[in-house]
Amino acid sequence: MSQLPYRPDIDGLRAMAVLLVVGFHAFPVLVPGGFVGVDVFFVISGYLISQILIQQFEQGRFSLLEFYRRRIRRIFPALIVVLFACLIAGWFELLADEYMQLGKHVAAGAGFIANLVLWQDSSYFDHEAATKPLLHLWSLGIEEQFYFIWPLLLGAIFWFAKGAKRRAILLTAFIIITLASFFLNVSSVRNDQLAAFYSPLARFWELLFGGFLAYLNLAPRSKKIALILSLAGFLLIGVAALTFTRLTLFPGWWALLPTLGATLLIAAGPQSRVNHWLLANRPMVWIGLISYPLYLWHWPLLSFLRIVVGDFPKLKLLAILVSVVLAWLTYELIEKPFRFGQYAKQKTLALFIGMILVGGLGYMVYAKKGVEGYAIRTGEAHEFAQYFANNPPDWHYFKVADILKKYRHECNYYDFNPIAPSCYEPLRDGKSKDDKLLFIWGDSTAQMLSYGLSQEKPSNWQILQVATSACLPNPTVKEDSYTDFCQRSNWRALGAIKAYKPNVVLISQENGHSIETMNRIANTLRTDGVKEVIFIGPAPHWTTVLPKLLLRRLWSDTPERTAIGVDLKHVKINAQLKNELPLLANYQYFDLMAVFCNANGCLTRIGDDKRLGITAFDYVHLTPIASVYLARKGLAAAVFNQSVPQ
Repeated sequence: MSQLPYRPDIDGLRAMAVLLVVGFHAFPVLVPGGFVGVDVFFVISGYLISQILIQQFEQGRFSLLEFYRRRIRRIFPALIVVLFACLIAGWFELLADEYMQLGKHVAAGAGFIANLVLWQDSSYFDHEAATKPLLHLWSLGIEEQFYFIWPLLLGAIFWFAKGAKRRAILLTAFIIITLASFFLNVSSVRNDQLAAFYSPLARFWELLFGGFLAYLNLAPRSKKIALILSLAGFLLIGVAALTFTRLTLFPGWWALLPTLGATLLIAAGPQSRVNHWLLANRPMVWIGLISYPLYLWHWPLLSFLRIVVGDFPKLKLLAILVSVVLAWLTYELIEKPFRFGQYAKQKTLALFIGMILVGGLGYMVYAKKGVEGYAIRTGEAHEFAQYFANNPPDWHYFKVADILKKYRHECNYYDFNPIAPSCYEPLRDGKSKDDKLLFIWGDSTAQMLSYGLSQEKPSNWQILQVATSACLPNPTVKEDSYTDFCQRSNWRALGAIKAYKPNVVLISQENGHSIETMNRIANTLRTDGVKEVIFIGPAPHWTTVLPKLLLRRLWSDTPERTAIGVDLKHVKINAQLKNELPLLANYQYFDLMAVFCNANGCLTRIGDDKRLGITAFDYVHLTPIASVYLARKGLAAAVFNQSVPQ
């Protein structure tokens, strides 16, 4: 039986892929597009699997049963250990809703349908992604679904066609399936980014890039060509990793960069000096060998750290180091013994039974609704947790439309789904045309201001807003967009401001504003006829969700104020902005932090009831009671007394 030649540079490419993903998950500011490491993995997997399959089919020795046995011995050992470890950790540390979700994801991961389950849950890039310890298994689901379909399709072609006819059919199949999958990805990413991200049909083209390369079996004719291919591959992946962000419309056309980059690096071959120096060196090869268990371990550790303790960079670095150690131990003590050696059939059966058991255990946790009544899922703390697990959808600012509809329409263009087609047009409701107008512009932290201001506004004021989640106000937008929802949101906001010339424009974004940005926005709005511009400083940020911070660290004697869990980065941002404010600025700056925080810490609750009076329902967004508190503590006065008479 012939063996495929070992390529140490491919192990090095695996190392680069996993390092990109780990870097993105731990320090997204440093590697904002590191999620493209998964796309590199897809190309590698498609190349290696297709190379094995094509060789075995050509030699007439392919066995579907043996193929899946080898996949089980490769994939199952580390995955079973990680899934079981997550269930154990969750038993002690997770609340009922968290443990229930984990159980569902364990069952989905064991069944290799995590991508399909997560598709129905939420986005890979949303704020709650960090609280899903098995979120990363979506990519494993897509790979295993490919492994299920691809051998059958190749087998059918090799069975029914011979010689030149087979080569023509195989080439045609590669091209048609790859193009169909790619254009499904491109066509769906605008209308349903989740579908494009999680659907196997919209992702198979990336694996087929590697498969097509394996089929062609081309090698560069000269070292110069190999060098050009490898340099181009590194460039494409590097550009994607350093310039893409969570807001990039991905995958879509942009996924071509890392996918083509990985394809070029593999095509360059081990003879490329760049591949030899940068990928085939011993440290990279070692990381590549443990890349699979490292991928499995790193995210659960980071996620549990975020859930239980909060977002602390030094602890995240420690978690990465621990994940490397666990990956090495898993590789040496679990992976290798199961993959190699005698008793292959017995090992395969044991692994298959083990995966069924751990998946069944996960489903039981899900069916039992997080196993209420045990560990921390008991008593008043459990009731408090359940209240917040069940109520946030009713608290979301989109859901207070019944209260606000008398005063405004609300625009949120996130994923191109505004609440109303004409939502930026003001409502008159029979009021005088001389009513004054407040326009709120920004991201989700602008949305949270509306409720309190609507309760405190004078009768001769109307409130409008265009506030889109995760979108920074940008006054330089020159046209509408059908691919960038933030550009569309800002285009509509600027159009509404020019049309209605509000008395006051209130601007908020989660991480505050730079002096340069504030000056640019204020000058633009003044030119458009706006009389007053008010910028809102950053709100208090918590290192973990505030209700769960209270549960885990401040439950027995919940203080009205605390410094525990306050994210000091945003305190420093606010202080720096205040120090840099120009003396004669043509705008106002409202210090939101000063309303909620002092030397003793930041407000956790308003009043004695920590359930109804809590100030934030996640890391940063104010509850309705806190929004009203803010309005009464100075924001309403700053806004409604600032207007210049017409």
